[in-house]
Formats: sequence, structure tokens, C-alpha cells
Amino acid sequence: MRRWTSFVAVLLTAALAQLGPYVEKTYDVRDLMVRPGIVVLTPGFLTIVDVDESVEQAVSARSDLFEMRVFGNSIYLRPTKRAGTTDLVVTAGGRVFMLRLVIDDKNFTTYRYRIRYPRQTELPQGELSSVVTQGEAKLPSAVKEATSKLALIHRGHEYAWGPLEEGYWFPLL
Repeated sequence: MRRWTSFVAVLLTAALAQLGPYVEKTYDVRDLMVRPGIVVLTPGFLTIVDVDESVEQAVSARSDLFEMRVFGNSIYLRPTKRAGTTDLVVTAGGRVFMLRLVIDDKNFTTYRYRIRYPRQTELPQGELSSVVTQGEAKLPSAVKEATSKLALIHRGHEYAWGPLEEGYWFPLL
């Protein structure tokens, strides 16, 4: 009986070693708009890319390396080759970001990637009027505690809150 138990334990350990760990990585979409994020594909396993916004389009230069299905906010990728590298350009929520797909046949791991969009902070109604006083900009307490990547932007005669990246800003009402 002990031999049988030992044999089952060895088989179970070998099976779990082949499956490997589950890997999950989160990217900020603002980073992916500047530099591609690495997405690892493993033969025999699906790789999932979850995006905060609905995926409008996903294209690649080497679609012969993998199969792709897009359902709402998720992209499912399955490699068709044992090795290779290509790009994947995704449009979601009006933003275009880049991923670099790398096929790795040495790991037996399920990968899941999450693409996060920044959350816009809302100002309390009572503090909107105190933002600009006598030509000086004052930060409401809600904004002081918000993400540090927002900046007060002066454009012409308007003040606005926006991310530090050029081209994005949100007018104060």
C-alpha cells in the first residue's frame, strides 16, 4: 500500500511540475502607449489579456504565429508555432497601445495580463468654486490626495486637470 501511495504522490508532483505556476501581470495603459509590454505565450495554453475598456481592434504583423479571439474586453491568444516574436497593436477605449508577443515553449504556465486605465477623480461639488481664486490656483483636498500623475494645466484663460502626458486634459466645470 505504501508503494502505491508513493507512486501516486510522485505522479501528482510530476503533473503539477509540468503545469507550473499561474502568472498574472498588470500594465498601465499609459506605459504601453510609449513602450510595448511583454506578453508570453506558451504552446498548449491560452494567454488572456483583459483590458479595462472594450477592445475595438487588435492587429499583428505575424498572425501566423498565433490564433486570436476578441470577446468584449478580453483577448485570448494561443500560439500556433513553438517559437517566435511579434507585435500586437490594440485599440481599446479610444487609445492605441502596443504589446510584444513572445512564444516560450520552455515554460508550462498559464499567463493572464491586465491592462488598466487610469481612473478619473471627481471633485466634490462644494470645492469646484474654490479651485481658482484671484488668479491663483488652489488644489482642493480631494485632488491633493488623488493620483500624483495629474497636473493643473493653464490653457489660455482656462484651468484644467489632466495627466502629465501631452494631449490629454479635462476642463474644470
